[in-house]
Amino acid sequence: MAQIISVCSYRSDAGRSIVATNLATLLAIDGFRVGLVDMDQSPSIHFLFDIDESEIEHSLNDYLWGKCKIKDTAHDVTGKLGPDIKGKIFLISSSVKIDESIRMQREGYDVGLLTDGFRNLVSSILLDILILKTGPGLGEDAILTMAISNILISIMRPDARDYRGTASIISTARSLEVPPILVLNKIPQALYSDDARNRTEQAYGCEVAAMLPLSEEVVTLGSTGIFSLLYPNHDITSELQKLKDKILKLSPPNISIGSNNEQNQKSFFRKNDEKPISKKLASFDLEIAKILPENINDILDYAPLGISCAALAFDDKSDVLFSQRYPQLSKQDCQKLVKDLINYVASGYTLVTWNGCSFDFRVLAQESAIYEECGQLALNHVDLMLIVTFTKGWYLGLDKALRGAGVSGKVKKLKLSNGEILEDINGAHVPKLWKKREFSAVLTYLEGDVSKTLELVKTVQDSHVINWVSGSGNFQSVSVPRLMTVKECFDIPLPDTSWMSNPPQRKTFVEWIPNWEQKI
Repeated sequence: MAQIISVCSYRSDAGRSIVATNLATLLAIDGFRVGLVDMDQSPSIHFLFDIDESEIEHSLNDYLWGKCKIKDTAHDVTGKLGPDIKGKIFLISSSVKIDESIRMQREGYDVGLLTDGFRNLVSSILLDILILKTGPGLGEDAILTMAISNILISIMRPDARDYRGTASIISTARSLEVPPILVLNKIPQALYSDDARNRTEQAYGCEVAAMLPLSEEVVTLGSTGIFSLLYPNHDITSELQKLKDKILKLSPPNISIGSNNEQNQKSFFRKNDEKPISKKLASFDLEIAKILPENINDILDYAPLGISCAALAFDDKSDVLFSQRYPQLSKQDCQKLVKDLINYVASGYTLVTWNGCSFDFRVLAQESAIYEECGQLALNHVDLMLIVTFTKGWYLGLDKALRGAGVSGKVKKLKLSNGEILEDINGAHVPKLWKKREFSAVLTYLEGDVSKTLELVKTVQDSHVINWVSGSGNFQSVSVPRLMTVKECFDIPLPDTSWMSNPPQRKTFVEWIPNWEQKI
């Protein structure tokens, strides 16, 4: 798994290239494989590596225009750094040709193609870290890279416009649930103090990971050479080392030394890496009909819950299939739904859900009274949340996983039949809306969940990782070299949950299934 870091600033000439390049270099010295992407349509990082335009055979523009694969844009520049580099740096640059830069700015690009390319780049050249240097300001590329990043580095100079612009960048990052950190650059000696650092942290509500003093040596270099290599004992290099250490503390990559349990899990995944999952995927989700009290601990305590509607989204079909009835699906409706699911599996589909084992299939079993068949469907389908919970020992919400994958989050806003707009929607609102016959709004919400779950599963298939940011702002991830059925998840080594007061017990996910112990 790779961590993705965006490096941005509100204005140009803030030092994005210097910070991104030196951060990549220090990480490579430590042994990491780093991808360094210069997304600026006036790229400059190639100058720091002393790369001539003729050496850039394929640019990021070429990939976006369909002229090459994303891995063809990656140029190994490690040799430019000297003989003592343990890791690797691959430079991916926007075109240095003026006419191609103008064309890109005029025509734009396919955002989905770019995000897919970054994921493929990580897996194809086995990156530990991907650093994305954006253009200045809050343009499309900056917001895009924030959305798919695990960490945002915002660079700010002591300038009034920078102060206001950086506030906008930090606010945008937080709205995307991406933890921001600040780098203060070109700080005059008169302003260089711990007090300035503290006041900045209080003003923006995030950590200042590095303060880079105004430096004659940087000006003398004139955008040539890697500063941290040429001046290893300089104050700037020391601050950049602190930035690197902060990055690794926030989200340690896979190649760092892990716990014995993590090593056991990696060993398990490697052992099972070649077991096949059907290439055809169908995402399944349902909504309950019963209106529940607020602030309940366990929704299943209020069973029977009823099913108002259910949906299936297919990776080889554009239409979402719905099962629905007012006020709720009958027992016969639910039995037909079970048979339909069995038929889809028999025709070669793998069912996928988020928390389907302990909830969706359990509710369907209760409503259809077909526990055996629902149990078999549950054990032999892919439940992404179960993979996270069995690996880490705690629950994870779908919305965080979607944002961690760079996929837009759950539907939060619905338009009712009278034109009213409801915001901050969640699953608890759905039974009330269904009772009010707001069928279109409920089906829109359900379609969002089932479609986004399918998109997430396909993303995990490509990236082999589930990423998210915890409530405390720490990067988390689970390696998923291949999709695993619920039954296979029981072979995942038990995580250390000794620090938890009431960790999830694995049997609670499947104890509703007849003879579950014999089946796993």
